Amino acid sequence: MSRPTDDVKNWMNMFRWIVKLIRDDYDVDEKRLVRTAVLETDCGLVIEQIETVLAIIAESFELHFPPGRGDEARGAVHAGSLDEGPVQAAGVHLRWI
Repeated sequence: MSRPTDDVKNWMNMFRWIVKLIRDDYDVDEKRLVRTAVLETDCGLVIEQIETVLAIIAESFELHFPPGRGDEARGAVHAGSLDEGPVQAAGVHLRWI
């Protein structure tokens, strides 16, 4: 399920990578994929699709979603700010592993 991430060098590249993933895999218009978009309501994805997107992101970037945060991530998935170390995306704190 992992996808190539060689071109991702900063948070803007990562955001673009996620937009392309959702656009290409789920046929969502790019204009709807803004920083504040909620995938379930704004983009029409169902919970299973959101879980798949999160799994692809986690595996591709070797990210770890902390236990007990699944409901929060599924409820409001959006791209947040990314910094070195812990990052905020998909409504949960992520850590590089």
